[in-house]
Amino acid sequence: ELAELTGGAYIGKPCTTKDGGYKSPLIDGLNGNVGRGMKFTVKSDRIQKVKLIAATTIRNIDIKFNSFFSVYFNTEKTGAPIAIDDSVMLPKDTNAWFTSAEVELGEIELVAGDNTIEFITVGTDGCNFDYIKLVPVTE
Repeated sequence: ELAELTGGAYIGKPCTTKDGGYKSPLIDGLNGNVGRGMKFTVKSDRIQKVKLIAATTIRNIDIKFNSFFSVYFNTEKTGAPIAIDDSVMLPKDTNAWFTSAEVELGEIELVAGDNTIEFITVGTDGCNFDYIKLVPVTE
């Protein structure tokens, strides 16, 4: 999906997934800049639960996902962010600002029609952002 970039975030250099595969331009300008972010609009043909996965660049330090990003689902920034468990961390390995790895953030329930997922930086030590992925939950 395409994202609307906010607060000065911008398209940066190409990013490679950790396995050396998929390459895409990353969303840059987030680290050290509180209030920057991106908003994804996702269309769904029905109500359905999905796992929300974000691919972010890899850091060599421990950073809780929710200490760098607030995530808003189908609400404006003034609403409450969705709860991301404190155990969810940004990918950690050798510092790699242009290599991404996926982080599972939890489940959300899409509505039929347009759904918005917005990531806003709330901390100053974080990462670059590559993409989101939604995986249907089978019950």
